[in-house]
Amino acid sequence: MGNDHSGETVERSGDKLSLKTHVTYGVSQFGLNTIGTAFGVNALFFYSTILKFDTVLFGIVLLIGQIWDAITDPIMGYTSDHTTWKHGRRRPYFLLGSIPLGVSFFLVFSPPLLQSNVTIFIYLLMTILILYTSRTVFETPYLALAPELTPDYNERTRLSGFKQFFGTLGDAMGAMVPLLLLTAFHENRRAAHFAYGLIACVTMIALSAVTLWGTFERPNLVRQSKTGIKESLRAVAKNRPYLIFMFSSTAAQMGNNIVTYLVLFLTKYWFLDETLATRFFAVFFAGCICAVPMWVWLSNHIGKKWAYVSTMAGYGLLLSSVLLLRQDARLFATAVMFFAGAFNVGLWVLSGTVAPDIIEWDEYHTGERREGVYASVWTFVYKAGIGLALWVVGTALKFIHFDADLPVQTASTLLGLRILFGPISGMFLFAGALAFLTYPITKSKHEEIRRLIRERQSSGSSV
Repeated sequence: MGNDHSGETVERSGDKLSLKTHVTYGVSQFGLNTIGTAFGVNALFFYSTILKFDTVLFGIVLLIGQIWDAITDPIMGYTSDHTTWKHGRRRPYFLLGSIPLGVSFFLVFSPPLLQSNVTIFIYLLMTILILYTSRTVFETPYLALAPELTPDYNERTRLSGFKQFFGTLGDAMGAMVPLLLLTAFHENRRAAHFAYGLIACVTMIALSAVTLWGTFERPNLVRQSKTGIKESLRAVAKNRPYLIFMFSSTAAQMGNNIVTYLVLFLTKYWFLDETLATRFFAVFFAGCICAVPMWVWLSNHIGKKWAYVSTMAGYGLLLSSVLLLRQDARLFATAVMFFAGAFNVGLWVLSGTVAPDIIEWDEYHTGERREGVYASVWTFVYKAGIGLALWVVGTALKFIHFDADLPVQTASTLLGLRILFGPISGMFLFAGALAFLTYPITKSKHEEIRRLIRERQSSGSSV
């Protein structure tokens, strides 16, 4: 490792990355997931059961956020690709995005005393738009940096493994710490979320500073696209591997997020014990941590395509079995959550390592690198999975006549909760797995593309 005159840290070991780079790049995913998971697990439950906010209106807020993302994400990707600041085109955005991201997350869970659906709607919409925008400012350059750190097929899998390891720890914090704080604050959910929001805010900002300090940018890979944003997006739209990946990952995230959002509902209203959520999340994340090396190994041995198909299909089968759970089957449900965690982490490890390979596919066919544009589409897909899943859950809760004022839900409502949690989530995952069967990039194909790109660069030829 060394420093150039601009203060950037540059890796000297070619395609292989040092432990420092793996760790300092990955830690920011911890911060992102402390926020993302806590939002997914608690936001709908908090606003519907504590603030008595209409679940359909909650879904509408998230859909508006998706429309806003459709505008801001590609703009940020294009901006990052064309930034020419002294300290790089990716890393300077880390703090610019993380500070408002942390603050807006705190505000989502620390609302003033609002009395009507209208005032809650306005407040939530404003804070969500700031949260989504600032996450885009941070996450788009953050994801775009990964393929620039190393072009090596297997090294990218290891980088994604480190990133997902820290992300899983962040998931565990985002899911469990609010529940532990709830106990510490004697079931005062407002106070617990206030405390967690403050902790998550500081964590996100601090870890983004670590990533800024410990990562680097490769000047030799900075080949700015000569095309405009519309032409870049058209190129993305013609990239068949990326379209397949986007559909599969969105479907998988939809299924996974529906499960996340309904855990508190299932434990409180089906198992009649909300404290079970802490146990469920503990074994879930134990499964995640244990399975990270397995998915890295499996990806390197059978290829990313078949490993990704396996995790989606296996997860879908497991979730579909939840419909068979009885109310007293708590031990079996705990075991299901462990294996759910093992499959879940595969989604994130493998999606993180598939996406960078597609950029070389685009470079080979167009002669240009557009990491920022591709990362912006990925961040949009990620947040679309969150927003669409929340819309589905919010609308479905209304459809099955969920009533937050009732301590015990009707039999038909409970059946609807279990169908949504299990088979419906499974259907999204099966759809993703089927679509990814058509994905064309194998390890040998990627190596061939890399070789042809190097030959083209050495000869100075264009497409």
